[in-house]
Amino acid sequence: HREVIQLVAFVVTVGTILVQGTTLPLLIRKLGVSDPQESERDDHAEAEARRIATSAALEYLEGLTPSDLACDQKRFERVINRMRDLVEHQGQAAAEQVGRTPDERADTASRVFSELRRDLLEVERRAMADERDAGRLDDEVLRRVLRELDLQEAALDSSWRNR
Repeated sequence: HREVIQLVAFVVTVGTILVQGTTLPLLIRKLGVSDPQESERDDHAEAEARRIATSAALEYLEGLTPSDLACDQKRFERVINRMRDLVEHQGQAAAEQVGRTPDERADTASRVFSELRRDLLEVERRAMADERDAGRLDDEVLRRVLRELDLQEAALDSSWRNR
């Protein structure tokens, strides 16, 4: 009888875990159980994570030398300054989003930038298609350029600013 008791105990335990584990999230959603401060805590945690990432990126940039990038001093300074500006801008933009509602997040300069960037990507796509249609651009070259434009658009779509 020992084996039967062990089997029944195992089946009951696993069955209970599976039933409760699969139905509990649905029950929570149906009952509308939520933590009103969860979104705010998540925003602050995300902002802190982005601050840490920004600091790490800036620290990394400060430690680079022209030989690390295999370029001359003038080009090195230009690239480092552009990257530093980009990292600082992204960090500031992320900090500005903390505590904003989705509607407030949508009403930002970042949204305007994203919309304009999408428009420019579409203009670039049309120009590439026109060049191909006129016979001045090889299909393989067109595919490579369009892939790059698609990646840029995907980066815009997945940005935290567009959530």
